[in-house]
Amino acid sequence: MSRLHVERRRPTSSVNVAADVATIPPVAMRRLSNQIGRAYRGTYGAKTGLRILVSTMARQLLVGGSTPQAVARALEECVLNHAAQSTDDPQTRATDSQMLVEVTRECVTGVANELGVSF
Repeated sequence: MSRLHVERRRPTSSVNVAADVATIPPVAMRRLSNQIGRAYRGTYGAKTGLRILVSTMARQLLVGGSTPQAVARALEECVLNHAAQSTDDPQTRATDSQMLVEVTRECVTGVANELGVSF
């Protein structure tokens, strides 16, 4: 995996204030959806892959000006609204969903801390 060059942007005017909504590009959304599906199915290495992908996406969205809360909310919604989430067993569904939401939140928090953005 390649490392991204990250520039820290500081708001210079009210035009550059952090966005309350994080928009995930369609290509990234497809990739994230595939990875979430793998994680719900329990495919080997899927959680690790999800952590890497979510961290990369969080970094791009935070550098792009989204707030950590907006990024976490957007990624959590992807997990909670994923088609693979609807298994027959409600207990399994709730447990898996909670675990994957925690993974996304941990990743966003970690990236926000690295970038010096308060959560």
